[in-house]
Amino acid sequence: MKNIYHAFLGVGQQSNYSSLENKKIKLLNIYVLITLHFVVIMPIGDTITGIITSKIMLSYLVLLLFMAVILILNKHHKYYLATSLWLGIVLFTIFMFSTVLLPEAYSEYYYVFVPGIALTLFNKNTIPAFVTLFSLFLFFIPYYVIVVYPASVVNKLDPFAVFGLFTCVYLLVNYFKKINTDNEKELRATYLKLEETKKNELANLQLKLLRGRMNPHFMFNTMNSVQNLVIKGNTMDTYTYLSKFSAVIRDNLKMSEKTYVFFEDEFFLLQRYLELEKLRFKNSLTYKLEKVDVAHHVKIPSMIVQPFVENALHRMFHKTEGIKEINIQFHQNNNFITCTILDNGVYLEELFLDDSKDSLKEQPTFSVENIKQHLELLKEYYKINIHFEYSLLDNKTRCLIQIPQTK
Repeated sequence: MKNIYHAFLGVGQQSNYSSLENKKIKLLNIYVLITLHFVVIMPIGDTITGIITSKIMLSYLVLLLFMAVILILNKHHKYYLATSLWLGIVLFTIFMFSTVLLPEAYSEYYYVFVPGIALTLFNKNTIPAFVTLFSLFLFFIPYYVIVVYPASVVNKLDPFAVFGLFTCVYLLVNYFKKINTDNEKELRATYLKLEETKKNELANLQLKLLRGRMNPHFMFNTMNSVQNLVIKGNTMDTYTYLSKFSAVIRDNLKMSEKTYVFFEDEFFLLQRYLELEKLRFKNSLTYKLEKVDVAHHVKIPSMIVQPFVENALHRMFHKTEGIKEINIQFHQNNNFITCTILDNGVYLEELFLDDSKDSLKEQPTFSVENIKQHLELLKEYYKINIHFEYSLLDNKTRCLIQIPQTK
């Protein structure tokens, strides 16, 4: 299956293309692959829930046919035609489901993701800007043109909040697109410099580090939370959430530029991040963040703890019932600051235990691998040796992180 996916994503790529061109071709293939999974999975779900109809099934088959056409165009190096066709088909499919096939199902909120996707597929912003405005127009059709909702739902919709949501998605993705472009230029320059000094391995690690700083799960979970607030008509909560989200993003970018930061700054950033996740989980999440005798003037490597917390929250997100609990404690000991993270996520049930039944085997997950590469880079290039380990404690996952300090 892995080989099939690899061959699928490589359709249309050429060795004589630039890395940027091949990257965009691969990205389009990824979107086509996601759509194909959607076409296969959704009919099953619709059948189980009893909402499947002959028209809906026909729509899925037509969508499947167009995905095949797009792949053929991509294989014959018609990238822009294939991309335009994919965007057009996606917009038309959302329109049909939101107005004809499944009205009153809030399918129009899928339009929110289209501007961000368009920005990733085109170098210039002209087409993405047009797609954003057109998607915003299509969003309001089920409410004001082909009215499918009762008056109570239409009256509760806040057009300004919806406009702010689309604008926020466009500006955020465009901003990170610019950051990524700048990083690509910086990385190319860094790679050439390190190649001259025979440090290619370090350059590859830096490449993965810069590209992995923004967690896509965090971005999409945040957009889903904003979507739910808009559906419920919680305008003030929407503005509050977006404000806190912007602050967390700004602080993350600021901290990512530094190798060392004051512990208090790292602690405050972590607190802001947990407050934002608390808004997302509502009353189902409780957290405790505390520090014990940690000096104010101490400095530590930046953005070390947050990836571990994101890992824990991602596992707790799949907890179907009960309160999600995470406790984080820092304490200072000699020349180290030890962070203990304790959570009750479902990850425990999915781990393979060793023979002693009291510790967790190392897991080859993408998130843990990214963390390891980050720490290896700090160890090799900055001589910062950070140690972490997972263990079981009272049916909970405990992560201990030992962080060297500096003054």
